[in-house]
Amino acid sequence: MVRPARVDELTAALSDATVDAPWEVFRRCEAADALGEMGPAAETAIPALVRTLSVRVTVDCVLALRVAAARALWRVGRRADLALPYLLKALDDDYWGVARTAIETLGEMEEAGQPAAAKLVSLAKKRLASGPFHFEQWVEGAGSGQPAPLLAAVAAALGACAAGSAETRDILLELARNPDGSVRASAEAALAGW
Repeated sequence: MVRPARVDELTAALSDATVDAPWEVFRRCEAADALGEMGPAAETAIPALVRTLSVRVTVDCVLALRVAAARALWRVGRRADLALPYLLKALDDDYWGVARTAIETLGEMEEAGQPAAAKLVSLAKKRLASGPFHFEQWVEGAGSGQPAPLLAAVAAALGACAAGSAETRDILLELARNPDGSVRASAEAALAGW
C-alpha cells in the first residue's frame, strides 16, 4: 500500500530549484523512479513530474533526470504525450546509458510507444554497425543481476510497440541471428507475437 505521506515526501524532492550538482540530479532521479514504481497511486505527483521535465539543470547529466521523469509520468499517469519526446531524445544517447531506460519504457508503453519504432530500428542498426556503446562497458563488469544486453531490450521493445512494420520485421530477423542467445531469444519472442 502506498502511503500518501511517502508520495508527498518524494514529490517534495522534485523541487523547482535549479539543479547544479550531479548528486542532486541523481537524488531527483531516485525520487522520480520511486514515484514511477508506485504507479497510479502517486497521481498527485504528476504536476511535479511535469515540472521536472523542464527544471533548469546546470550539470551535464540533465538527460538522466528528464528520462526518469518521463518514465514516471508514463507509469503514474500514462502520459505518453509528455514522456515520448524525452524518451525519443534518449535513444540518441550512447554515452550515459539513459537509452536503455528509454527502450525499456517504450516497451512498457506498447502501442503508445509506436512513434519510437523508427528510432528503435535506427538504434539497433547503429549498435550492430558500431559495436557496444560506451555505457555498455559499465554493465559488462556489473556481475550477476546485470540487465539483458541492449539489443535484447531493443528487440523486446520493438515486439511490444512496433509489430507489423516491415522495417521492424527486418531488424528483428537480423537480431534473431545474433550470436548472443538472449538477443536471439528476445527477437524470436518479438517475431512470434506477430
